[in-house]
Amino acid sequence: MGGRGMGEPAKPTNLAEVARAVRDLADATRVVDRRLRQRTQLFTAVVVLFLAAVTVRTEVQQQQIRSNNARIELLLYGQCVARRADVLRQNALIDSAIAAEKRKPAPDRKRIADLGDFRATVPACGTPPGR
Repeated sequence: MGGRGMGEPAKPTNLAEVARAVRDLADATRVVDRRLRQRTQLFTAVVVLFLAAVTVRTEVQQQQIRSNNARIELLLYGQCVARRADVLRQNALIDSAIAAEKRKPAPDRKRIADLGDFRATVPACGTPPGR
């Protein structure tokens, strides 16, 4: 067959051709290496930006959760204070009714002990949120 087959590399005929082939291969390797480094740097930058965005989003979400929790605590405290005021008012009315019954003559009195059963426990609301 004597000639080059398809796909076979050309055989250098002298040392200069071998040196040129080695230089071409080294140049191609440097180009590929430089492009690979650029792509790696670009990929690294994209990953860093993505992680920064996730971190910022997570921090924003945590701040929203803290804000919502503070609102809920304030709402619950306000409801407790309102309930406490209602209980104190109702207990004062019951105490007034008991005092009025005590002033009546014995045959006309209702059972004072029964009236006392309507007294409610006053809720303890603690300190206001944020203090």
